[in-house]
Amino acid sequence: MPFINTKDAGPVALEIPAADDGSITGTVFDCWQAALEDVGPAGVDKGKGGKYLIDPPDFKDKTPDHYIPLRSNNYQNYALLRSILKSGSDADIANAVVYAKRIKVYPCHKQPIPQPRSLLTPSIRSSIRRSRTTYVFSSRSTAWCSMNRGS
Repeated sequence: MPFINTKDAGPVALEIPAADDGSITGTVFDCWQAALEDVGPAGVDKGKGGKYLIDPPDFKDKTPDHYIPLRSNNYQNYALLRSILKSGSDADIANAVVYAKRIKVYPCHKQPIPQPRSLLTPSIRSSIRRSRTTYVFSSRSTAWCSMNRGS
């Protein structure tokens, strides 16, 4: 369940892997629980995998062709994603976890996507310290999420 704040990051990419060794089903929402799009076999990518681009309300640029655009009316968004199990066996549970870890969430800049360690630039680190939001970053999965603290 990634929480996505596009206020400072700008457009944020959400990559859903193809339903080959597993399957992810879910929906991307804005903070008012209005669905932006379904993902996975029941979604617009039809299980083939896709790169969704969650755009902030003030985004004026054209979405690159290789992204599925999701226009949000506000800056706070999140996704409810579920890895679908083939069975309840330990092996299938482990496979579903491995498959789910292929999901990527990252800020999408005009330049090519930087290596994971370079995402936390000095200006981003400074704004993180000043905000009431805790940012979670995992260099192994290129995941970038935000979680509100307190209110």
